Amino acid sequence: MPVQAQSVISTTLATGDPRFAPRRWAGGLELYGGGVAVGVGRTAVTVRTARGRLSLVLSGVGRDGRLRAVGAVSPRVRGGEAVYVHRGGAVEWYRAGPLGVEQGFTLTRRPAGRGDAVTLAMALGGLRAQLSGSGAEFLARSGRVAVRYGGLVAFDASGRRVPAGLSLSGSRLLLRVGDRGARYPLRIDPFIQQGAKLAASDESGAGQFGASVALSEDGNTALIGGPADDSGAGAGWVFTRSGSTWTQQGSKLTGSDESGAGQFGARVALSGDGNTALIGGPADDSGAGAAWVFTRSGSTWTQQGSKLTGSGESGASQFGVDVALSEDGNTALIGGDLDNSAVGAAWVFTRSGATWTQQGSKLTGTGESGAGQFGFSVALSGDGNTALIGGVADDGGVGAAWVFTRSGSTWSQQGSKLTGTSESGTSEFGLSVALSADGNTALIGGPFDNLAVGAAWVFTRSGSSWTQQGAKLTGSGESGLGGFGWGVALSDDAKTALIGGVGDNGFVGAAWVFTRSASTWSQQGSKLTGAGESGAGGFGVSVALPGAGCTALIGGSLDNNEVGAAWVYFDQVPPTITSGASATFVVGRAGSFTITTSACATPSLTESGALPAGVSFRDNGNGTAILSGIPAAGSGGIYHLTIAASNGVSPDATQSFTLIVEAAPTVMIKTPSGGARYARGQVVKSRFTCSEGPGGPGLVSCLNQNRRVSGAPIDTATIGSHAFTVTAISKDGLSASQTVTYMVLAPARVRITALRPSPLQRGCVTESGRDEREVTAVLADATCRHMRLTVQGVIEVGGRLGHSASGKVQVSFKVKLPLGPATGAARATVIHGRWRVSMVLPGVNLDPLPPSYLITARYSGDNTIQQATTKRGIRLESERAGLTS
Repeated sequence: MPVQAQSVISTTLATGDPRFAPRRWAGGLELYGGGVAVGVGRTAVTVRTARGRLSLVLSGVGRDGRLRAVGAVSPRVRGGEAVYVHRGGAVEWYRAGPLGVEQGFTLTRRPAGRGDAVTLAMALGGLRAQLSGSGAEFLARSGRVAVRYGGLVAFDASGRRVPAGLSLSGSRLLLRVGDRGARYPLRIDPFIQQGAKLAASDESGAGQFGASVALSEDGNTALIGGPADDSGAGAGWVFTRSGSTWTQQGSKLTGSDESGAGQFGARVALSGDGNTALIGGPADDSGAGAAWVFTRSGSTWTQQGSKLTGSGESGASQFGVDVALSEDGNTALIGGDLDNSAVGAAWVFTRSGATWTQQGSKLTGTGESGAGQFGFSVALSGDGNTALIGGVADDGGVGAAWVFTRSGSTWSQQGSKLTGTSESGTSEFGLSVALSADGNTALIGGPFDNLAVGAAWVFTRSGSSWTQQGAKLTGSGESGLGGFGWGVALSDDAKTALIGGVGDNGFVGAAWVFTRSASTWSQQGSKLTGAGESGAGGFGVSVALPGAGCTALIGGSLDNNEVGAAWVYFDQVPPTITSGASATFVVGRAGSFTITTSACATPSLTESGALPAGVSFRDNGNGTAILSGIPAAGSGGIYHLTIAASNGVSPDATQSFTLIVEAAPTVMIKTPSGGARYARGQVVKSRFTCSEGPGGPGLVSCLNQNRRVSGAPIDTATIGSHAFTVTAISKDGLSASQTVTYMVLAPARVRITALRPSPLQRGCVTESGRDEREVTAVLADATCRHMRLTVQGVIEVGGRLGHSASGKVQVSFKVKLPLGPATGAARATVIHGRWRVSMVLPGVNLDPLPPSYLITARYSGDNTIQQATTKRGIRLESERAGLTS
């Protein structure tokens, strides 16, 4: 809720400017802006203007008339604000800007008590207060306005608007906010009028400036028509905005080939970029009508080609009674409601280069009843492929509207004509029309509904079918026969509607804002009226609400005895962060993520939290910010950040943001180990593992170079050096590899020679393991008959085997041999360094024949069997004889 002196606060302009910061003042703080000095003391707030002083004291907060006193507190400085923190959870703040000083409240918790509304009471002193439309005015002794309050809007913690309004009760100003279903904290704030009313510097006579208005998509270019300028010749004016200041751009526009008093400027339209203007003059050439196109280069406006007229026009059609442009400015729709004896028609023109050409024949509405004045109002979708055309006099003044669509260059009516349910009397449904950017939502005014109280209807399209959305809209707070619906406008996304009522309060006029949640439309705040309006200004005769619906332009062509004026409003709402809450970067790769916001006043963006090395955050200064950079090695992981957006309107938007930095996976090979040596043909199973990197999304594969998993045998079939590679691939395409090399060697030449058996000896040795080299129990019968055989031999190694050099290894064996029927084999094993040599005799009767036996030599270098050789067929010929093979 602002306190403002004939102008509105621009917090954005004040940001960082020490001129608008709170200063120490006798007994408290002082702020200055827009010609208003505000002293914020312990006992009261004093507003000082050139026309007098106004004192304000928040005296109570509560419900149902039971207000709880908040008590006096000292103000403090918070950022660029002077703040009272009252008991009971009420925070009162004041903020200065170049156009004034803003007052606002934040209720941190729900006040106790019953009821669906909370009331804040402000005790007043000094200037005399009176209600004026949606706000209040404070008058000097001369009766002139010194300070104005604007219409109220309140927001809950989720950014949802809740109903708000104000009233006077004696010397108190009461602010009432509906908080049913609201999430606290609650913020009370205005739909703010921005700047003083606009007026033309070179108007000739009572030009009815403001009879038509248009805005560019960004709201920074305004086109305003005055059809009565210069005795009905008419004119158009362009204004541009810098910050919060509006300036007329060049001289007024007039048509170079106008014929007679053409009422140039009766209707106007602008392209999205504001560089193409379409201006209608329905009285040109004795009512035949015409339209003119102007283009802007830099700051210079030039007429593009000759005036446009409609081919196939029948009679004085008033071509140009309404006009519309597509967003790119290349498609124009022009109405002529009196064509063919007021049956009416509309014409489409397209631009190629700088040349305009009529596209097809004139459009007329099927199903029209009588002289319906088809074409009295027109609207186009952003792409120019959907047209909405009103017929104000259809069916004897009941009115109707028609939708047409374009395929290629052919226009066709879509469905039957639209009419409003619950229409009361001859409402002249279709006197004003508007379309959303996508063409799927239509807003249609009927200002004479219910004996000129007026109404508006919303229709939505699904496929090619149009359906009325909800009940007709009417304006609360309307005074008298307001003609609600005289002018209508929709934001691009069709979530906000602006509806003018030119006849409200005896043609003082007003406008209403509605917003849509799902399929439900609700009025936001009180009706809008024009500050500084002179007399019955006809405020609301024309309205514009482009883009996101942040900037509204409202004309009042009757202001100041039909000199006319226009007012610009700026919707000051808290920002929201519209981009996603997470992003993924990759170590070593360039990454970026753009953070976007939605706000009428451009917010600044900040980031808190640790960023990965190599990544930075930058506010672009246009409501966006960027996270970008190349994450450094070792920075993989998950980072939790907080993004904040602030445009001076509480509450700030915050978002918990997750930045995932993915690192490459890791690979570990256990077998084969690097530098290992294996014998040709030896079976060696691989062993390896893969792990995803920090922040990774998981693995797709973990395979060796032959596309085989861990556990598959390695290649030992080929002698020589081998590379063994394992590659891991993550789901995001990152990969990592590890390679080891190993050797495959030819088997060493191993021979067992010089076998010298000792004589067979008889004895009765029953102990097992007396000699550590004898690992097999002695086989003996019941009579304990056995024989002992000792064999000595030499292992000769040729070439290189593992870590052993060529040479000879001397080994000996002792095997206890049973006499008589054998029950099993006899075995002896000798371990000599890394050699393991075994001798095995089959279980046979040694008396009288000796057996054959087997000797095996193995080398276990690096804990891996490297070589095995055998000696077979060696026979023991006699007790004392040598061994033969």
